[in-house]
Amino acid sequence: MPLARLLTSKEAADILGVPEGTLAQWRSQKRGPIYLKLEDRLVRYRRCDLEHYIKSKVVEPCENS
Repeated sequence: MPLARLLTSKEAADILGVPEGTLAQWRSQKRGPIYLKLEDRLVRYRRCDLEHYIKSKVVEPCENS
């Protein structure tokens, strides 16, 4: 099974609809989606991790009784 293509920070930011700098802040704050650090400054994201992150942020409104 071939590995999925790894996404750059810019590509991940575009998918999430946030500035690339926001992803950098999240990484430094240990927040945001899972990422891969291949070398000191080489950060990549997997699409499946971005999808999981998005799904984990879904908020269902509760009904008022």
